[in-house]
Amino acid sequence: MFSTVTTGELNLDLSLILSGPDDLFQMLTLRIRRGVKDLDFSRYRFVVHVTIGQLKRQCFQISSRFLWDHKIDGFATENFMNDTLFATCVVYAVYYE
Repeated sequence: MFSTVTTGELNLDLSLILSGPDDLFQMLTLRIRRGVKDLDFSRYRFVVHVTIGQLKRQCFQISSRFLWDHKIDGFATENFMNDTLFATCVVYAVYYE
């Protein structure tokens, strides 16, 4: 389910990113969050984190720390890569009582 929400949004080209990265990131995170919310997990709150970079033979690592309940909270990731860039999306789902 999550893959169908993110794959279409992460299919980008480098010219789009270089033209206006701030607006692009905001648009991407909002669209992905709306898509995940449409899956109707009403008791969860979502945090969407999108990272996009240019492929130039560099090393890249992402790490996160959260205070959460490992029994009911979770996360999902999706990666995209083409000839010029990579994109990683992480959606954190935190149960809300």
